[in-house]
Amino acid sequence: MYQKLLATLKPSASTGVRWDLWYANNTGFYMSEGSEIALKITVANPTPGCSIRCYETGAAASENNNNWSKSWTAMCTEEAARHTGVTYTPQGDSSHPSSRTGIFTFAADYDGQPIILARTAQYDLTTEGTVQLDVWIDNPSSGSILHGIVSLQIADVSVTPPGTPTFRVNSPGGFINEGDPISITLQTENIAPGTFCTVQIVNTAAASADWVEANHDQWAAACAAANCTYSIRTSSSGGITFGPDYDDANPIVYTRTSKADNLTEASTEQVDYIFGNFSDPTMRIYSSAVSYWLIDTSQNPTPPAFQIKMSPNNPNPGDTITYTLKSETGATGGGTVVFAQGGDASDADFNISLDDLLTNLAATQPANLSYDASTNTLTVSASWNGTSSTTRILNPATTATKHTISLASAGGGAVLVVADDVCYIGGSGAVAPFTYASGINISGADFGAFLINSNTVLDYYATKDFHISRFPVKWEYLQSTAFGSLNSTNTNAFIAMVKYWTNTKGRYAIVDLHSYSKLNNVQIGITGSLVRPQALCDFWIKLIGALEAASVDMSKVILDLMNEPTNLAADWRRYAQATANAIRARTTFTGMIMIEGVSGSSAMNWSANKNDTELVKFYDPANSYVFQPHQYLDSNGSGTLGSCAVNSSSRISSVTNWARTNSKKLFLGEIAWGDDSIAGNEQCAVEYQQIMNRLTVSDADVWIGYTFWGAGQFWAAGYPFKLDPSAYDGSAPDTQQMYELLPYNQFTA
Repeated sequence: MYQKLLATLKPSASTGVRWDLWYANNTGFYMSEGSEIALKITVANPTPGCSIRCYETGAAASENNNNWSKSWTAMCTEEAARHTGVTYTPQGDSSHPSSRTGIFTFAADYDGQPIILARTAQYDLTTEGTVQLDVWIDNPSSGSILHGIVSLQIADVSVTPPGTPTFRVNSPGGFINEGDPISITLQTENIAPGTFCTVQIVNTAAASADWVEANHDQWAAACAAANCTYSIRTSSSGGITFGPDYDDANPIVYTRTSKADNLTEASTEQVDYIFGNFSDPTMRIYSSAVSYWLIDTSQNPTPPAFQIKMSPNNPNPGDTITYTLKSETGATGGGTVVFAQGGDASDADFNISLDDLLTNLAATQPANLSYDASTNTLTVSASWNGTSSTTRILNPATTATKHTISLASAGGGAVLVVADDVCYIGGSGAVAPFTYASGINISGADFGAFLINSNTVLDYYATKDFHISRFPVKWEYLQSTAFGSLNSTNTNAFIAMVKYWTNTKGRYAIVDLHSYSKLNNVQIGITGSLVRPQALCDFWIKLIGALEAASVDMSKVILDLMNEPTNLAADWRRYAQATANAIRARTTFTGMIMIEGVSGSSAMNWSANKNDTELVKFYDPANSYVFQPHQYLDSNGSGTLGSCAVNSSSRISSVTNWARTNSKKLFLGEIAWGDDSIAGNEQCAVEYQQIMNRLTVSDADVWIGYTFWGAGQFWAAGYPFKLDPSAYDGSAPDTQQMYELLPYNQFTA
């Protein structure tokens, strides 16, 4: 599979037609039956009449026995009809069955939106084990293909006997920029002490020269942290032995950082991690490999990543404000930044002007800093030590209420991390929207195809007296390119759903950017990434503007900055800080902001993933924020099974204690359990009551609410966390989980 993928990686010209096939959601190489597969075809620089053939092969391509929610032809035909200027023509030849092959043709009035191929793999698609599906594009009428094949392994989950040992590689894989980290989690269930497997690293980026840390050292450290042992077998392979104290709830997490500016110009290198030789013959292996491609970023030297900080963020008239410019990445290259002062405060509200302030800032290191008053531009040299501070005083008689400083790049290689800060003079006046609220996640706009729930669905949950809902939406659906305009059609549809919930139903809406810190599968990064932190700031500023323009009741809106970011904790903390500061500085929004943690925002692994030591440094100038962990009750906490582990309620203990110790508040953004009336799920009847009692009673001093995962009209009938009934008019009974949730439903203003 991986060699075929590598063979399709062709250099693309900067001009001319370019075709690309890739994932449209966070599926990665492995998915479970019952899940949605969503792939996308994009075309750059299309010419009128250009076309591409698309087809599927592999054991899972069979459409017999209702293996898929819709046929290949129906899916492609419906997707073409969703667009302007796209047609789909079924086609077959001797090597491509006509039922699963066809041509997409793009006319002169093509709307420019990617083709999204989305359908659900039905339960009992496979027998024991996994089956493969390959989706291909080839025979373009013109131009070149960047990625021509996507392969997936579809794992059987519906017939796994209780207690069966399982193994899966939990990592999205895909393309990263050199200098970025990777993280691989080995999720297990019911694993027996002494179980052994091998791990091998192969392909062009397997060489140690491409990585900061040594491969064997990283595996040894990861295994030791999870009470396992690692042994070196060859230069490229090792063995993992799961120790007697290993716990499925504390999986092995391997991290490694690729070297910055290590590749040759415009090159791409592949690295594969392959697991095999399992000693337990009863082990159910759902996924056993993951691949990454390192992309050359051609940045040499690395510029400083600028951050601006003012302290305090809530000064009173007459107070001194300290302004600090720093770079946590160090200063291996110079750069220039432009300062802008905003809010309703001006030079007249301070003892010295902005020009004088920056002149004083440059004077702290005259050999390394220089200031040009004509352009408000500060230039730093390569030997700058990365931190400079100076002060000025608010006039005692000032009547200003908001003072902002924003940085902009002036060329010269400046990278901005935290580019804004704001002082609310006398305090922000922000008021917590509620003391406690419980609700649901209403999914659809986060699926492989952009789907909006009907008002009937929202009416149903309002009648159940849920006062808050989390609305997940993918970044690409609202803003297809970094810093680009919002997609008006999708944005208006999404906002209409949110507005119905807030304005018509009078409920609170969590707007959740459900994109795993990625845009078009490119991860946010300080250096090298095409998606800089300021792209996320830009998205939120534009979406807030669109919400306000649509007259959404913003007092009912809560912003969930990013769902389950995949960065390292230290990097994500900086990006979250940058986004929160930009929202406060560049908009009037002072409502609640929610910050998730990395690695699935897992409550049970909050400390293991370093969310505890990093996110404790986060501040909100408006002081209206809450941290949002997630926690499922299945054996490994992954949220893929309906069964519940014994004592799974204890998984929130560590993060609860962290929040209590540090005077932080928590909101459980995702929690779910399966129907405990189904065989194998009986333990859920005990576990859900224990964790819900903690959330609503014993630990309610820390937790201010939760939203159950699995609401929305688009979930398949067999989805283990499906909360919606089969009909909304009262003719169908509520689900078992709904009956169990309602006694804990609370709202306190």
